[in-house]
Amino acid sequence: MKTINRKFSALLGMLVLLATLMVACGDNTATPVPATTTTAAATTAAATTAAATTAAATTAAATTAAATTAAASGAGVTVDVGGTKVTIKPGGGQKFQPKSQITVTIWSSQVKGNGERLAAIMKDFEAANPMIKVTIDTRNDTFTYNDILKALTQSATAGGMPNIATGYENWVPAFVDSKLALGLNKFISGQYGLSQKDLEDYRPNMLARGIFPQYNNETYSWLFSNSGPVMYYNQDLITQYGLKTPDENYTWDQFVADSKTVTEKSGGKTIGYIFPTKSVSELVAMPIYARGGQIFDYQNNKFLFDQKPALDQINMLYDGVKAGYFATSDPGVANDNQNKFIKQQSLFYLASTSSRSFVADAIAKGGEGIKAFNWNATVPPHAAGVKPVTTLYGGAILGFKGKSDDEDLATWEVMKFMGSSGFQAKWASASGYVPATKSTVDDPTYKTFLAAAPQNKIPLVVYDYANASEPKLGQWQQVRDIVDNNVDALFQGKGTPADTVKAINDQANATLKK
Repeated sequence: MKTINRKFSALLGMLVLLATLMVACGDNTATPVPATTTTAAATTAAATTAAATTAAATTAAATTAAATTAAASGAGVTVDVGGTKVTIKPGGGQKFQPKSQITVTIWSSQVKGNGERLAAIMKDFEAANPMIKVTIDTRNDTFTYNDILKALTQSATAGGMPNIATGYENWVPAFVDSKLALGLNKFISGQYGLSQKDLEDYRPNMLARGIFPQYNNETYSWLFSNSGPVMYYNQDLITQYGLKTPDENYTWDQFVADSKTVTEKSGGKTIGYIFPTKSVSELVAMPIYARGGQIFDYQNNKFLFDQKPALDQINMLYDGVKAGYFATSDPGVANDNQNKFIKQQSLFYLASTSSRSFVADAIAKGGEGIKAFNWNATVPPHAAGVKPVTTLYGGAILGFKGKSDDEDLATWEVMKFMGSSGFQAKWASASGYVPATKSTVDDPTYKTFLAAAPQNKIPLVVYDYANASEPKLGQWQQVRDIVDNNVDALFQGKGTPADTVKAINDQANATLKK
């Protein structure tokens, strides 16, 4: 392995130091397989009176080429990546079958129950691809995302990289710069890539998630576990206090008004919204999009936290806490805001779709202060006149270069399987994550999952409305800490909302100059 330069080592060191577990993109087209010469050969063969054997051979070649051309035909799909339209061309739709066995190693943060479910589904892949063996390493069910990043960093300098790792998009730049990341465009639109039908089955926002505009729109992450923020609400309290059930038309103004109503009419026993002061995705990142703003300007390489959408959100939270219809959660109590929603001490709870199973299990189990009640979730509120939107996040899969072209093709074959409709139906049903493909909702396995409980449909909120993503920058992990620390300081009595967004913006942009 080539020696990593000092700049990359420093970048990785900073990334590891600042990484935290989230509980919680020149040429705009990939290159299709060229298939033009055989069409001409077929035409020539048909017009000549060559020997029968030659004609037969030519006809066979033409048939093969026509099949390849048909598989790779189509306009592809166009997705929106940070305001830029990027077209992904289809590939040949064929399956790579190595001549000798290849082992593809995955470092996975899916542990215990989810780890067992993932391993079981991957057995299906091995059965259909006997020459590709998949080894999943969870470090005895202890691997977290942060652990994986540390292990990748160590392996980047010492050797021993996996073929695939579950991780986040903001990890990618360091590994691209070190020439370790596996670019996927040539595979997606190549001989063993995705057909037009395959591409059209993916939700465009899911495909856009893995495309990096700062790297010539190369795809460096692929679909696996998808989630995003939603707004959970207590339907019984909504009914009791004569409020309208939130839906995709629900605004931040209504959010404030309903919070005031419930707080006042319940005598403070229930307040509108309780939130942790360190929760970037739900407090700042997603609401900026939901207020019509953007977080990062890729063309001008700058953060946009000093714009009106961020200030409006911070002001809303600040005013609500001062007036008593919002409150901050106890930082010394794990999942305090979730627990208070379960105990009906808050009307709303903004969190990832992955929280759905924890809320459901806790309410079903009962316990002190917990009584069964009707609840559900919808897309988070938005500003008046702004389309409903939420962000897309969760663990993607990142590919790393192997020792040979065949090893890289085998890696792509595994990644392709993990994003496929068959895998996504089983994985979404087993784990509760958001499916990446449109056809999943009609899959019998997934339909059974959806029918089991009304709340099982919550992931489809993200499926329908997750059209935004957090910045795909190496600095984003550091910026998350900057946002958290400044927002927390505000609610500790330091500064004003205007001071806070200015400090966030100045400090965030300073990271781009290092």
